[in-house]
Amino acid sequence: MMKRIILLLATLLITLSMLLLDNADKANKSFKLLSISCGDKDTLAFNGSKNLDAILQKRNIKHEMNISAGGHTWINWRLYLNAYAQKLFR
Repeated sequence: MMKRIILLLATLLITLSMLLLDNADKANKSFKLLSISCGDKDTLAFNGSKNLDAILQKRNIKHEMNISAGGHTWINWRLYLNAYAQKLFR
């Protein structure tokens, strides 16, 4: 399961970097909502999420970064999904 998540994050990073990171206007038009969410105790994804947030900020790509207490848990996943779905389907 963890390997899948890491692979998914790596694929997302590669795709973003290849297609959009050098063109903020195109990136901002391509996504209705780009959201990064991570628990502050998530040893698997916290540093990568913070790095991605910094890269997106530096390149002026609109996104939101959500950091919650805890680790890589179902409680956090449900929290993020609930918040994300409400914004996505407005």
